Amino acid sequence: MTISRSDDGSPTRTVRELGGEVWSELERCDVAHDVDWRVRNAIVDLVMGVLARHAGKQIENDADLPVTPLKRDAT
Repeated sequence: MTISRSDDGSPTRTVRELGGEVWSELERCDVAHDVDWRVRNAIVDLVMGVLARHAGKQIENDADLPVTPLKRDAT
């Protein structure tokens, strides 16, 4: 899987680009290193499928129970 790290300032992200971010976060996660790469691929495919289901919608954080964003990698 190719991970896109470009940020051209556009507010638009593709499903695969977000999938690449999920893959990157799994790579950085200590627990995920114990998980077979096929399982990690299946997780990323599942997340991309859910995101694709909602393509064209605007995603917002919940006001009542917000999710804390992960920090971006400095690279």
